[in-house]
Amino acid sequence: LLQLGSYEEAKKYAASVAQDERTLLSCILNNFGINAISGLLMGKASEAEERRIKFSINPESYLFSLPESFDEHSCVIVLGNLIENAFDAVEDYAAKPEVAVSIQQTESAILFEVKDNGPGIPSNIQQLIFQPGYTTKPHGMGYGLSNVKNKVDLAQGELTFSTGSGGTIFRVRIP
Repeated sequence: LLQLGSYEEAKKYAASVAQDERTLLSCILNNFGINAISGLLMGKASEAEERRIKFSINPESYLFSLPESFDEHSCVIVLGNLIENAFDAVEDYAAKPEVAVSIQQTESAILFEVKDNGPGIPSNIQQLIFQPGYTTKPHGMGYGLSNVKNKVDLAQGELTFSTGSGGTIFRVRIP
């Protein structure tokens, strides 16, 4: 915009980006009491910006404690892999790539939702995606979703997904 001489548009764009960053950072700092999760989300926000992916966190999200069966390490593995897979799904396949995260804590459970607007998971591989070693990525190892499933299973939680041409939503419930 600057090279084109569109100075007012450049100022508006910079202000908009700064406001989005402040809102996201404020949400992370105020709504998450677990440093490892705050750090993960800030890192993923930076990665999304570098990859030109719109990354959002539901402003009503919050997480202040974890059950013994699902520690910080497990939480980082689950959220990190789901967000990374969502980034990969949208990066080359969506005109305006978007990934949205929601994290809710109730008295009885922690609920994670990671939503993307990618092409969806083809029906012929849906039953394979949690198998160790299965990957659709050229340089992938195939252990991300397998690790996610293992961590959720160890915590006696639930892992589900819905998918279609408009994207995929992974949902995790940890008691």
